[in-house]
Amino acid sequence: MTFKRTRFPYLIAVFLLLVIVTGWRWKDTPLFRLIPPNSSGIHFANTLRENDTLNILNHANIYNGGGVGIGDFNNDGLPDVYFAGNMVSNKLYLNKGDLKFEDITDASKTGGEGRWCTGISVVDINGDGLLDIYVAASFTKEIITRTNLLYVNQGNNNNGIPVFKELASQFGIADTGLSTQGIFFDYDLDGDLDLYLVTNALNDPKTPIRYRPKLTNGSAINTDRLYRNNGNQTFTNVSKAAGINIEGWGHAVSISDINLDGWPDIYVSNDFISNDLLYIN
Repeated sequence: MTFKRTRFPYLIAVFLLLVIVTGWRWKDTPLFRLIPPNSSGIHFANTLRENDTLNILNHANIYNGGGVGIGDFNNDGLPDVYFAGNMVSNKLYLNKGDLKFEDITDASKTGGEGRWCTGISVVDINGDGLLDIYVAASFTKEIITRTNLLYVNQGNNNNGIPVFKELASQFGIADTGLSTQGIFFDYDLDGDLDLYLVTNALNDPKTPIRYRPKLTNGSAINTDRLYRNNGNQTFTNVSKAAGINIEGWGHAVSISDINLDGWPDIYVSNDFISNDLLYIN
């Protein structure tokens, strides 16, 4: 009798073990639901058009992609979406609720200024409670079209649309080094956000695959940058002083206190023959 009373819990345990081992789950229960563009209102497409001079054979980085940033830019409690385009304009979509979005790019003045835009950083750079947008630019040889952008949020207009002003030069972070991503963090723990910029300066298609001594003195054009926040809405390039001197064809960066000493460290993923980098603070 005792065996019969205790047999059921064992059967349950065996069943649960089989579920875990086999990865079984209920049928017809997808984890995600596709929202078509005609329903969401998001029609952005980072379309690239190759030609005789602009193609993968002459430009290895042509398909490195753009970027996306998500933040509540009009402070209505709903996350909005900002896309970076390469050969197309950037787009800002205002969340109207119920997974419906409105293209407010023109009204918000965030179209990308004709840059070949890559990574997006959403940050309240001046601490006014309004989210701003930092846009990395890359790929082109012309200085103007590879200059990074900073869209500072000026608040909502009468229609509830956030309006931005481009102020990268005023803040001292209009970098022209062919950036792929920027990340804001407080590297010196002084209470404000500093900026680390990943670069991928591919000025010669043969350079990344040519074996040679690695440049570690900060002289290479494809060396990342570190900008210190001066606390007065300006930044200073402190790369060499901080030891950011090793070249690499960068793609992305992540911040973490990897050795648990209380200071944020920097990990950079690089392309071609350049190895990834770990800068310990």
